[in-house]
Amino acid sequence: MRSVSIFSVGLICGCTCLLLAQAPSSQGEANRLATGMDQQILAKMHHVNQMVINVGKLAEQKSDDPKVKRYARRLVRDHELGDRKVTMLAKQLNLTLMTPQPQTPEEQQKMQMRMQMMDKLKTLSGKDFDNTFLPAMVHEHIEAITMLKNAEGKLPEQSPVRMLISKLLPILQQDQQLAEDLQKPGR
Repeated sequence: MRSVSIFSVGLICGCTCLLLAQAPSSQGEANRLATGMDQQILAKMHHVNQMVINVGKLAEQKSDDPKVKRYARRLVRDHELGDRKVTMLAKQLNLTLMTPQPQTPEEQQKMQMRMQMMDKLKTLSGKDFDNTFLPAMVHEHIEAITMLKNAEGKLPEQSPVRMLISKLLPILQQDQQLAEDLQKPGR
């Protein structure tokens, strides 16, 4: 069974930012590109949600800190809910959610580094786990938020994917803030 890593988020974010960099030159082209962009964005969101769910479940097992365990449960809950919304919208739009692939050697290297980080997390427990997990969650949520904000700005105003992104961004921002707060001394 292949291990999926939360740390692929940055790779996914980079791919999406590159894919969304070109602006359409006409309304017809905008509609055609929006559908392609919708599919790419939803696929990446689905992939990220699955990875966060997996790492959240790992954190529930590996952390000894009740607050980190509670945060991990929240991650699982938030991303399961988000993923249900993503898959439901993809189904409504008749889109297939395929696993995103790295587009450049740099993206491949980032993906490998993230998989190594996930492998490392699997070997850690207790405070050592928390000290690796929490900063990774801050970093990866920042990357995901940046990717989604960039995508949101490129999509047509009435795009259902844009509307979904608008609903999910505050949840991601809260998850990022919680990970930051859990790292503070005397929390």
